Amino acid sequence: MRYTFTLLTLLSSFTFGQYVKNATIVLDNGKKIETEEIIYGEKEYQFVEKEVPYTLQTVKIKKVSNIEFDSINFSKEIPKLKETYFENDLPEGIYETIEDFYNRKPSSTEKLAGRPDGEDFLERPKDLMTFKRRSDDEILRTAFAVVYYNDLYFGVKGINKNESKKMKGSANLGTQSMRYVRVKFKNDDYYYTDFPVSSNSTFWMVAGGVAGGMIGGAIAGALSSNHSGYVPIVLLNSEKKFYKVQGCKKFNEYFGTNLNMNFDCENKEEYNIQNVRKLMINNIK
Repeated sequence: MRYTFTLLTLLSSFTFGQYVKNATIVLDNGKKIETEEIIYGEKEYQFVEKEVPYTLQTVKIKKVSNIEFDSINFSKEIPKLKETYFENDLPEGIYETIEDFYNRKPSSTEKLAGRPDGEDFLERPKDLMTFKRRSDDEILRTAFAVVYYNDLYFGVKGINKNESKKMKGSANLGTQSMRYVRVKFKNDDYYYTDFPVSSNSTFWMVAGGVAGGMIGGAIAGALSSNHSGYVPIVLLNSEKKFYKVQGCKKFNEYFGTNLNMNFDCENKEEYNIQNVRKLMINNIK
């Protein structure tokens, strides 16, 4: 049976940390958003929209008038949500060099302690990590890649060091040099992730300035629509080089031939990070 909940009903029955899938959010302006999943937070709902499946978004609770869902899709416990879109097949461990990585042989399998650093900056806290060796509490700074609890991370230093020479004036990730960025997707041709950066090498967002999911677009004034700071980061397997792509024309220049992927740069609405994710992750335009 499909229930329609008003905001007042939700506040008494839908509490912090609860979860519902396949629901419709009805905003106070009448707009409806079809979602794959919703999590109730303290002041906002986090959700994944069916039309934007690879972006975590948020909307302020006060902007929501109704939520419609089938009772069987409601849960008081949050399941493990999908945060990456491929099955990692690399062994757990530290890959000091890009050669170790492509040879699929960890340089070390010593235990690490990971600290999520993405909260208040990125969509999900574990999208950006700092690692320490458990043996001596030393921060891991120079490794090319890490597989940690089956998530794959590229070191920022490794990304910068192995950047393609074709990149000119690209965004630099230097301010996050001892941190590791989680990979969102891979196939036989490339590894894909994205990150908020700027051309002057400063971190695009400041703590607290943008909360998780803000790249998702403006929803009833609840979200920021500014996603220009996110750039795709692609490791091409054929070259073993990274591309940090700023702008539609650069994307087409680098990947139109190599990957047969391109956008209509005359259409200002077409090139954005949501559509890049759709294309790179699921080959959908």
